[in-house]
Amino acid sequence: MILVNKKGLLLTTALSLSCMLLMCSSGTPVIRSKYEVLESVMEGVDPVFRPTALKLIESNVDTTFIGMVLRNPETKFMEKLLKINVTGFLKKADYSFNTNEKSVKTAKEFYTENLATLKEAEATYGVPAEVITSILYVETKFGKVTGTYHLASCLATVAMVDEPQYIEMNKQVYRDGSYSADSVALLDSVVTARAHKRANLAFNQLIALRDMQNLSPIPIMELKGSYAGAFGWSQFLPSSYMSWAVDGDGDKKVNLFTKADAIASIANYLKTNGWGETTEKKRGAVYHYNNSNDYVDCVLKLADLIKN
Repeated sequence: MILVNKKGLLLTTALSLSCMLLMCSSGTPVIRSKYEVLESVMEGVDPVFRPTALKLIESNVDTTFIGMVLRNPETKFMEKLLKINVTGFLKKADYSFNTNEKSVKTAKEFYTENLATLKEAEATYGVPAEVITSILYVETKFGKVTGTYHLASCLATVAMVDEPQYIEMNKQVYRDGSYSADSVALLDSVVTARAHKRANLAFNQLIALRDMQNLSPIPIMELKGSYAGAFGWSQFLPSSYMSWAVDGDGDKKVNLFTKADAIASIANYLKTNGWGETTEKKRGAVYHYNNSNDYVDCVLKLADLIKN
């Protein structure tokens, strides 16, 4: 099966090979059955999502869930996310503005206004109120910037970023003559590795989104968040919601778009992931939240500025 997209990009993928095997008359009953399930699931679905649908079917995910996600009118393919999630590292993240005078003033005001809630979380989980405040500011400016991407669309799209044509598309990003041949070869290996890692992460988050169905007070198909699939004031991934999100206001619901739940959930996250008295433990817990040393430096610096 050879497909060409609107830009003339040749789409010869692992999925294409799978489909040819599936359609082969000599295929086993199991293979034929999976192909039949795939074709049934794809009715009314944008064909671009076939790789994601196939991955879900091969993992024995219930077809009702697959159909709910891929047939939803809000579910759209977002090509730019395939680039951002894989080649975004080429542009160094700048966290410096989070510790300027205006940011510190805003963070201190939030800290003062919500001291009771923050101190309750600190007493429960052992994570300082100023650290919780810092993460809330760096992540979403206290809920003002939580992301506008339809979460299911984001995850369904990025789950197939390891398809050959998308890996090749991302390799073209830095083939502009500004890198040496050795640098391009190194970047090629990095991009390929990141594509597989990101696809696997997005797929697992799609499964976690399924598991959230009966827990989230917001219907999962209405959730919006970042390009990486994180949502709420705390910017938790679905798997983080399942593992560490807690009820902070006692209403027996866990809604990360509410202040109290986000505060308690961040504290629980850091405690569970190693927060302690030593600098090493503090840095390790924050690094687990976001795998960036620059992020860790920023969060801990802002926390110190809030405290002092």
